Amino acid sequence: MLCLLCAVSISRAALPNSADLLPGFPERWRLDHAAAESSGARLEAAGGGIRPSASIELTSFPKDRKLTLDVWLKADDDGHRVSIDTKAMKLQRGERIPAQIRINPADGYVTTEYAKASAGWKRFRKYVTLSRSATTLSIKVSNLGSSPLLLSKPSLTTGEPQLCDLDGPGVLRGSVKVWVNPAPGHPTGVVSFPIPQRYRDQAPLGLKLWSEPKGAIRSFAFRKRSDGRNWLCDVKVESGRGPVLVGWEALVLVRATPAPILPKSIEPDAPSAVRNWTRATACVQSGAALIKEKAAALANGNPDVETYARRVAKFTCDNRGGGEAWTRLDALASLACAGGGTCTNRANLAAALLRARGIPARTVAHLPTWCLGETLFTHWLVEYWHPKAGWTSIESTWGEFQPPWYTVIVLAISSADDEDLADDALQTRWVLPGAPMWSMAHLGDDLVPAPDKNQQENWARPELRFGGSVHELGALFQAASESYESLLKSKKFADEGRFARIESALATAKATLLSKAIAADGT
Repeated sequence: MLCLLCAVSISRAALPNSADLLPGFPERWRLDHAAAESSGARLEAAGGGIRPSASIELTSFPKDRKLTLDVWLKADDDGHRVSIDTKAMKLQRGERIPAQIRINPADGYVTTEYAKASAGWKRFRKYVTLSRSATTLSIKVSNLGSSPLLLSKPSLTTGEPQLCDLDGPGVLRGSVKVWVNPAPGHPTGVVSFPIPQRYRDQAPLGLKLWSEPKGAIRSFAFRKRSDGRNWLCDVKVESGRGPVLVGWEALVLVRATPAPILPKSIEPDAPSAVRNWTRATACVQSGAALIKEKAAALANGNPDVETYARRVAKFTCDNRGGGEAWTRLDALASLACAGGGTCTNRANLAAALLRARGIPARTVAHLPTWCLGETLFTHWLVEYWHPKAGWTSIESTWGEFQPPWYTVIVLAISSADDEDLADDALQTRWVLPGAPMWSMAHLGDDLVPAPDKNQQENWARPELRFGGSVHELGALFQAASESYESLLKSKKFADEGRFARIESALATAKATLLSKAIAADGT
């Protein structure tokens, strides 16, 4: 058990359920706007937006294990507002960037938990799992109320093994689902799902279709879109008398290719093949005056292409927008709406700011592994065209530059034409205007979204890490990648027996056995 000691004297007699604390633990709480009390740290109330806090940064802690953080809090009154923040960082090329962290299942990927203290001592518990790449863990308890807050007996306890992220080659599991009802006069209808794509370091292994109630799926077909990149799965659903939940679950093989060092480029370059991603569209309004104004501000000092892209990533991450309500998901709305909008807003804004400087940029719909199996809507990152290097990714919500591809399941790479259909009447029946077409489940006019149902039912999680030689892993990835399109065309990609065989091979965690399972399909 690791214990985090307050940098103040503690009277054990005053503590509830008193227990010995490990003596001599090297870390100490940093107290901001706090005073010592015999019962622990007293976080005084402060005005002017200041949040009194007690914080600590750990550099030594178990990884890939479930950690339990306990903090005892006491206030002058019930309902006193408190925040408990946990963040992890890692080093990448000498730069400190966020590391993946797993929080309580109930909170999903949220790193800051808001709680309410009471007039008596009350224990607050939070579960945390750290990526093996994490180098520091920061814990911060803040007083958000208007009166003092007492903090005492914080501790961090090591629990059972738990996978936080792959941090290298392995397999991801993901799912997309949607609730539907039949449109009047239509006993059946079609849902068009984006599915995992073969892209960069990703090779989808297989997909399983399902419905609740069972038997609602009448037929399915895989379809390559006219853009020549993205695949869809068209599922014909018979909804009967009530709503139907229909979706897929997939396994995706990923590898870990280091992000390239980018050549310095002063001016953007737009080859003819990517020039269409430089124009303004319905949801990426790169020609709007406000977008151009912000782009000019970010380009102060005439930075090179990489430096400008990094500035865009930081701005979209930090952007808190204006005071308008969330009614759209486009780039301009991100500048206007409270909080800067959603991840879709931020991706559209990043693409618009890049295009405003003549840099080709496109949005990529995906399922992120940092949600760790918790449901969410489709997430977004952005790729920009870096001269002599090609498409380069930025995480416009978290501000990360070149996030690794083993942390996402790619669903769709949107075109400018897709963006111009962001206000499609069928899509906006259940999604705010501003999301590119075909980036999420699309319901035909013979289906309607089921009322009073949560449509945010998508998730991804790391399934297992893979070991093996470079040759074994390379052969496995090549086999999975080469069989992708043939499996889709033959519909074996969604064969339940094949999916079960792959799961059995995965249980062994051996690359050679998974290679045999793929080869056994005769593709």
